[in-house]
Amino acid sequence: MPNPILDGLNPPQHEAVSCLEGPLLVLAGAGSGKTRVLTHRVANLIAQGVPPASILAVTFTNKAAKEMANRIEKITDSGGDIFGGKPTVGTFHSICVRILRKEIESLACGLTANFVILDSDDSQKLIKLIMQEVGIATKEVKPRAVLSHISAAKNQCCSIEEFYQSAGTPDFN
Repeated sequence: MPNPILDGLNPPQHEAVSCLEGPLLVLAGAGSGKTRVLTHRVANLIAQGVPPASILAVTFTNKAAKEMANRIEKITDSGGDIFGGKPTVGTFHSICVRILRKEIESLACGLTANFVILDSDDSQKLIKLIMQEVGIATKEVKPRAVLSHISAAKNQCCSIEEFYQSAGTPDFN
């Protein structure tokens, strides 16, 4: 009896989709069918009785993750919800953020699930705004230098209190 999950796959794709034990890395060039392989592998795992909530499919781009989640939903009548009874589909970053949002309060670090992640441009704009509010000229102290000091403190796992006490008059030049 033909298996619609395996039909139409080339031999390397068939091999990857048929691999049901343990994790699998699919490494291939653009347009080679990676999204198809991962989608069909997830469908095959579910068809073989693997609980959908125990499946994690990680891809490189948001576009590929969305496409994969849509295809999985069409094939298996499920989606990509990390905390439901569905496979988890996303990029490394999006999956990690979802986990952090769910677990952040248990870390007792003072953050809530509503935290915001700033990129470097947003961080620099925020530092400039704060400097303006406290009357520090950006010609005298470069916002990028301030960010560098903050980054160094974070890399040393320095608490806010420790950073404040040790800050003194840092050299931002």
